[in-house]
Parts: sequence; structure tokens; C-alpha cells
Amino acid sequence: MNPERWKRIKQLLDEAIALDPAERRSFLDRVCDGDSDLKKEVESLLSSYEEAGTGFLSTPAIDLRAALAPVPTRIGRRIGAYNILEEIGHGGMGEV
Repeated sequence: MNPERWKRIKQLLDEAIALDPAERRSFLDRVCDGDSDLKKEVESLLSSYEEAGTGFLSTPAIDLRAALAPVPTRIGRRIGAYNILEEIGHGGMGEV
């Protein structure tokens, strides 16, 4: 697909999304003017848009408050013959 074609598809998609869903089919029939590949591509993107729903991106992918919550400390615990006295570092996938 060349850049001009993609630009046209994006433009028609934006215009179709702005319309009432009942008006989209007649709009695409009119503006695609017999170009069935163009119409099929825009309809496919519209379908994906509708399937995503209005809740898409309205909720975060990660709860940062939970990610930043204090981790239970291991200080004072015993592992084998060793007593954990303090944490000297953490990161990546482990603690020292």
C-alpha cells in the first residue's frame, strides 16, 4: 500500500467515524465510487473501531498505585542459616 492510498483510507475512516453509524454505509458507497478494495479496507477498520468499544484506553493498562505500593519486607526473616538484617539494594527482578 502506498502512502497516498493509506492517507486516503485514514481520511475516509476519520470522516466515517464522525458520522452516525446508520449513515456510514451510504457514505462509503458514495465516496469510494466503486473502489471495492478501498471500501473493504475502511469497513474493516470501522469494524475494529466498533469492536474496541468506548472503554478502550479509558482504564489504564497498569495500576501505578499498586505497582508503587510498599513491598512486604523480608527483614527479620530467616532463610536457612541466614538472618536477613537489611535490604542493601533492589531492582530488576530481585533484592539483595
